[in-house]
This record gives sequence, C-alpha cells and structure tokens, in this order.
Amino acid sequence: MIHIRPVSDLRNKFTDIEDVVKTGQPVYLTKKWLWFNGCS
Repeated sequence: MIHIRPVSDLRNKFTDIEDVVKTGQPVYLTKKWLWFNGCS
C-alpha cells in the first residue's frame, strides 16, 4: 500500500509514520495535501 502523507504529519503524527516505516513500507511526504479522484 502506498502511504502519502502531508509533511505536517511529521510533527503531528510522527509515531504513526514511524510505525509504517518500521514495517519497511515507504512513506511519501507532500508539501501540499491534495486529493484527486482515485487517490487514497
């Protein structure tokens, strides 16, 4: 599963991101948090 999170989550939800990274899955951080059809 692809994890796309806003960069502000590093400050607000660091432990959630850390748990995902510990499982070996990549987390992509974006400067702007935009939703498009088909993105989840």
